[in-house]
Amino acid sequence: EFKLFSLPTRFAGLGINNPTETASSSYHTSTQGTKVVVEAIKGCGEFSSACHLDAISEARHESRKALDEVAKQKLDAILATLSPGRQRAIMRVVEGKTSSWLTTLPLQSCHFDLAPVQFRDGLALRYLRHPSNLPAKCDGCGADFTLQHALDCKKGGLVILRHNEIRDCIGDLASQVWPQVIKEPIVNEATATSSDPGLRLDLGIRGVWQPQVEALFDVRVIDTDAPSHCHRAPNAILES
Repeated sequence: EFKLFSLPTRFAGLGINNPTETASSSYHTSTQGTKVVVEAIKGCGEFSSACHLDAISEARHESRKALDEVAKQKLDAILATLSPGRQRAIMRVVEGKTSSWLTTLPLQSCHFDLAPVQFRDGLALRYLRHPSNLPAKCDGCGADFTLQHALDCKKGGLVILRHNEIRDCIGDLASQVWPQVIKEPIVNEATATSSDPGLRLDLGIRGVWQPQVEALFDVRVIDTDAPSHCHRAPNAILES
């Protein structure tokens, strides 16, 4: 798995570079990016900060392009050795671009500072591994507790808790941009004389599309690895 972990995060890796493989390309990028300074020091030309910045930008662009090509080839070779389930998990990471949590600054003010167990569980889910220290039985229904059961069980409360956590996160982020964010706005009131339970949505945010007009949002969480979805690509499931 170290070969997979050595890939950039956008290619489902962890960005733990192997210096014996990257030293040559890093040296080439460094020499290309500093060539303007080197020529000026040697007295072969005048130093221009604009040309220097352009050389750095071009060297970085060419390096990233070359490294992406190599990473793509390595990823294809690694995928060929994995089971279909893990192939699906890896491709979901790549195509869904779900790796930003690994490169985001762990700012406590934005709740980006993951606890050690959260980080380990996130890596386990990323690579279709079972998180450690799972309970033996579900405390909601008493069935054997697995990762798939945790995502599907309607009695343990984990499904609604997962939904509410995402709703609250979106609401907190929206409140930093728009002045009025309401959780679970009522669209239709429930009536005591009928069986109509009423209608609530997840978020009401004023000013998203038009000034002083409330936009209503409903959060939906989909388990793309559920047995009923295994025959479809994750992106196709989300688009539907």
